[in-house]
Amino acid sequence: MELSIPRTHAAPCSSQPVCLYPFLLPTQEKYPEMVHLSEGNFSRCMGIRSARCPGFEFIIVWRIQIDEKGKVLPKLDLLTKVPQRALELDKNRVIEAAPLSFRTLLGVLGIEVAVESLIKLLCAEEND
Repeated sequence: MELSIPRTHAAPCSSQPVCLYPFLLPTQEKYPEMVHLSEGNFSRCMGIRSARCPGFEFIIVWRIQIDEKGKVLPKLDLLTKVPQRALELDKNRVIEAAPLSFRTLLGVLGIEVAVESLIKLLCAEEND
């Protein structure tokens, strides 16, 4: 995946060239009860917690690089944090497949829509 963003959207961090908060901060503002950035706006990971199912959390970890022409190459990974009982009940291994499925979603939908899709998945009502 290759993106090109103006350098004005790139914010320096101490341990990596650029943070991804310009893409994800609006998501945190839209879903403050579910989304948290552990290190504030310059965090390298975003937690998405389920309000409906305590103990369920997706953690998106990102690394990005900017080349000399301003091309941004993000790498996002999804980690899952779920109760042991949920893993035992997951006969179709959906939780295990989530990181690869998220990577596919990123390629199809892009960063912002893929992240919002995860949030909507975790906050979906049982009757939906």
